This record gives sequence, C-alpha cells and structure tokens, in this order.
Amino acid sequence: MKSICGLDIDRDRMSLSFAAVKKDRPVFVEERLLLKGIGDQDLLRFLGDNAGQVRKTIEDFEARRSSRVARLYLKLPAGMERMNTAEEVVALKRTKKINFQDISFIKKYLEDNALDWDDCCIHHFPLDFGVEGRSFEALPVGFWTKRIRVRSLLVTVKDKVRTQVGDILNNYNIAFGGLVSSGVSDFSAVFSDADKKNVKAVVSVGYDGSFLTVVDKGVVSFVDSFCFGAKYVIEHIARNFSIPFDLSREIFDRYLSFEEARGAGESACAADKEISIKDAGIYINISLSSLNAAVREYVRENLLQILGRLEAVDGRAVTVAFLGRLNGKDGFAGLLKDFVKYDTVLPEVNQHSSSFGCLRYGMMRFLEKRHMARLPLTQRLSKLYKDYF
Repeated sequence: MKSICGLDIDRDRMSLSFAAVKKDRPVFVEERLLLKGIGDQDLLRFLGDNAGQVRKTIEDFEARRSSRVARLYLKLPAGMERMNTAEEVVALKRTKKINFQDISFIKKYLEDNALDWDDCCIHHFPLDFGVEGRSFEALPVGFWTKRIRVRSLLVTVKDKVRTQVGDILNNYNIAFGGLVSSGVSDFSAVFSDADKKNVKAVVSVGYDGSFLTVVDKGVVSFVDSFCFGAKYVIEHIARNFSIPFDLSREIFDRYLSFEEARGAGESACAADKEISIKDAGIYINISLSSLNAAVREYVRENLLQILGRLEAVDGRAVTVAFLGRLNGKDGFAGLLKDFVKYDTVLPEVNQHSSSFGCLRYGMMRFLEKRHMARLPLTQRLSKLYKDYF
C-alpha cells in the first residue's frame, strides 16, 4: 500500500499524519504525536535535530501497516510565508486559441516577473483573467487572443528554506513532497474542495496562537493570527486559582471540560465535584464547576473576538470550522452552539492538528485548480458562431 504523510510542528509538539493513497486521493489512517515542539528555535535547526525521530516514526508506521510512505509534506510554521497579489499582461507568441496548456506558461511568466530572485512560490492562486477587455474568473478556454491579463495571489518563501528542508529530509531518507502554508493546511484539514459560491472559514487553535483562514468563492481571502491558544487557557487557570503553570497544564490536560452542570442526579455533569491537587507539599481543592465556568467564559470571549473578523463578509452565508487544541474537550461542540451564529462544523478525522490537511492539500492542490473550469456551453456556442461568421 502506498502512503503519504504530513508534518505539523507546533511550539510544544509535532503531529505526523499518515494517509493511504486510494484512487489518487488521500484516506486518513492515523496521527502520531511527537512530544517535542519547536519552541523558539529556527525551523531548519529544529528539523535537523529531530528529523531522525520523524524517520523512526515513519519506519514504525511502514512496519505495522505493511506500507511504503512515498513522501512527506511539511506545514510551514505561521509567519514564514509571504502573501502578495501580482498582476501582469502576458504576451503570447502569436494570436491563438487559448487552451488548458497555456496556464503553465501564464503562471510561470507572472512568477518570473513578480518574485525576487531568491523567492520560491509554494502556492499560486489565479484570481481572474482578462481577455479582449473582458474579465473571467477561470481561464477562458476557446477564446482567440494574443495577450492575457492575469491577476494572482502568490504565497512565497525564501528558496533556501525549501531547498534546505529538502536536503535535511533527504539526509534521513525521507522523500520531500513540498511545503504547504499554515492557513491552507488548516483549511484543508476540514474542507476538500474549492466552493466557488460560498464563504468557508477555519479557526485553528494552536498552543500559543490561533489562526482564522477565510476562503471566499474558492479563493483565499485572508489569514489572521490571534494571541489565544492552549497556553493562554493554561495561564488563565493558573491566575484564577493561584497555582503554578505546570500544575495548571496538568489540570487542562486531565480535567477541563466545557460541559455545564444540569442539576442533581446521575445525568448531571461531574462539574460539581472537586479535585485535590498537590502543590509544594500542600493539597489544594479546586471545584470543577468553578474551573469549567471560568474557562468557558474565557474561551467564549476569545473565540467571539476571532469570529468578529467575519463581520466583513457582507452578511453572506458563512460556514465556520473549528480545529485544534480545544476540540477534544468534552462539551466543546455544545459550547459553540451557544454563541456561534454561523453554520458550524468539526473535522471528521484528526481534529487536533492540521497535519492531515497539510498532506491532503500537498497532494491535491484543489484551491489552485479553480482556473481550469471550461466556459459554459452557451458561451462556447456563441464564440463559435462569432468565429465562423
């Protein structure tokens, strides 16, 4: 069985997802958590120090699943990529009928003129095309022209980063599939197609930051970052109950729930109970009801702040997905229903990281193929009539 994998590196851990390749599509198999995060290290140094651990995890998967991992895709840590919009008028060699093969030349021409010599384009999202004074969302296949105006969103990284990541992985006999930006990885962890009509957004809650990725009509509209994540929730618990950070983290991992108490009896949430924790030789009792209530309100306030960024979407229907460190907590889906006004979805698989989204997009690149749509039949017939007469 042929497989691929995706690596998501967070501040405190790495997530490595594996997928089987069936009918040219990735099918999720499993995720492995590696308890070593990048912290404040440089990506290349961290990867050089830990690629051996990644290699061992891949070998273990291959042995257990009788599979061969063909390549690894790496999610770029947030902030390493650069996004900018570029526009060029591309002159063809002669007046000709546009076909699908022209898109490669058009995209390369734009990249060659828009990028610095040491930049590498990891994503190229065509926004619109102009032919004979008309504008099209998709490449107008079948039109005759000598010039095509193209406007695209380019996501770039320094070429040395891509090259050195490939070299590090190759040194450990790991075939490098490519880099995937953080926002695109988050989006692809939930959605697997480019919806050309609606707005879709993903809120990804990481360790020390959260990210909002918005895709409007199949085009990446924006990616925003926010100072909220698991670390902030842990610090909030520590402040509220005057306990050390490490102890607060243990409480976050073992006891935190978003379930609300529903009254007496067996149907009630265990939130009315207390936990006893030991700090510096002294036992401290903490009410789960107080703990969960304090965290619920704190999380609610921060998620509302993130969702407030969607007010700029002009009142259209929006689907919002939530991904990351809070998804595995009891009652999180119910908490969202209490205050999120948008249609809400949670990932069907691998809710805690975007490692699967990284490998899925690395393989399929569906957001970059929206330009491949054919003209409607009526337009093609109209164009044929004009050409003939």
